[in-house]
Amino acid sequence: MSYEGFIQQICENGHFSGRDCCDSNETCRICSGKIVWENEVDQTNWEDVGYIQREDMNKFIIQKAVIETCSHCGQNKQISPDIYRPPTPEETAQYRTISGLDVPEGADCDYVYLKDLKN
Repeated sequence: MSYEGFIQQICENGHFSGRDCCDSNETCRICSGKIVWENEVDQTNWEDVGYIQREDMNKFIIQKAVIETCSHCGQNKQISPDIYRPPTPEETAQYRTISGLDVPEGADCDYVYLKDLKN
């Protein structure tokens, strides 16, 4: 039996990123900082069990990315990324979702919050 998935993570400097579950590197891809929050997403059975959607993660932004626009060509360049605060364990549980096979029939979206599923 195999396991597939990825880990959503935030480092000590507030960078949000992800890594494959088989990747043993436990430092930030952006700054090499220590990871202070993780959320495991199980994709073993073609579902995203535990995934926290981007719009929910955006609720934890404490500093927006700095974008600079070139005055000559109009191209945008990111100077610094969004900075996040780690969700509490209660917030993490509140926003974890499931997609794929276990989404109830008639659901009006691809993702359903795990807390809303009936046992």
